[in-house]
Amino acid sequence: MPDNLPGRAVRHLDGSPDRLLSVATAAVPWFAWRTHVPAVLAGAGRAHPELTTALGELTVWLRRADELVGAEVAGVVEDHLALAWRLLSFRPGVAARARLAAIAAEAAQLAGWQAFDGGRGELAETRYRVALQAARIAGDDRLHAFVLGATAQLLAAEGEPGEALALTTVAGRTAGPGATPATAAFLAVLAADAHARIGDAASADRAFATAESAMGLIHPVMEPPWLERFDRAELLGWRSAVMLRLGRPAAAGAAAMERLAILAPELVRQRALALADLAASHAARAQPGPAAEAAGAALELGRSVGSVRVVAAVAALRAPPERSVG
Repeated sequence: MPDNLPGRAVRHLDGSPDRLLSVATAAVPWFAWRTHVPAVLAGAGRAHPELTTALGELTVWLRRADELVGAEVAGVVEDHLALAWRLLSFRPGVAARARLAAIAAEAAQLAGWQAFDGGRGELAETRYRVALQAARIAGDDRLHAFVLGATAQLLAAEGEPGEALALTTVAGRTAGPGATPATAAFLAVLAADAHARIGDAASADRAFATAESAMGLIHPVMEPPWLERFDRAELLGWRSAVMLRLGRPAAAGAAAMERLAILAPELVRQRALALADLAASHAARAQPGPAAEAAGAALELGRSVGSVRVVAAVAALRAPPERSVG
C-alpha cells in the first residue's frame, strides 16, 4: 500500500468486516464472501481472482444503492474502500493490483460524493484525494479524469469556481483524445456551471452546447460504469442549476419539470434536487404557492436520503434576503 496516504484517510479493517460481508453476501451472492475475505485478511490465503471480480460487482451495486437510499449505505461504502486498500497492501500481481486500485478509486470517489451530498466537504476532499491516488496506481486516465471532475464540482460548491474551472481543464487533458462522450459531457457541464458561477453567461452557454452535442454521441455500453447514469435526466439537472445561476428561472423551471417527468420514482435524491430547482425557479418568478409546494416535496425526499445539499437549497429559499449595508 502506498505510504503517502493522507493521514487517517482510510479506516483499515480489523478482523472480520461483518457489516460489509453481510451486504456483500446479499448483493453479490455467487461469491463466498464469508469464506474468502476473512482468510485473506488473516493472511491465511491469497486474494482469489474471483474476489476482485466480486468487488467490482459490489462497487456497481453500491453505486446504484446510493441512488436509491443515499446515506444509508455510506458506512458500507467506507468498509468497501477500506477492504480494497487492505488487499492492495498485500502486494498482488500487476494485473490484480491495477484492478484493485481501480476498485478503490471508484469506492473512494463514491465515498467522497456521499460526503459532499451530506455536507461534509472536508471528508469529501480527503476521499477524493484517495481516489486520485488510486486512479493513478490503476493507470486509468478516464477514471482519473472523472475524479478530477468530481473534485472540481466540490470546489465550485465551496465557492471556488475559478479553481474548479481550472481543474476541469486539467481533467479534460487527463482524459485525452480517447475520452468517451459521457466523459466529455460531464466535464462540459462542470465547466458550464463554473462559468455560470463566475457570471460568464456566454462561456456557460458554449460549454453547455458542447455537453449537449456530446450527449448525442453516448452509447451506454461503451461508457465506464461510473458514468452509466449520466443520461438526459442528469443533463437536465445541470441545465436547471446553470440556468438558475444565470438568472433564467423560466428555463430552469422547464428543465426541472422535464427532468421530473423522465426520472424513475425510485431515484429519490435526483427527484429531490429537481424539485429544489423547481422551487427556486418558482421563487425567482414570485410564485410563492408553487415554490412552497415544490420546496416541501424536495425537503421530504432530501431528508429521506440524508442529502444536506437538498435541505440547504430549500433553506436558502426560505432565508430572508440580505440587506445592503451603507
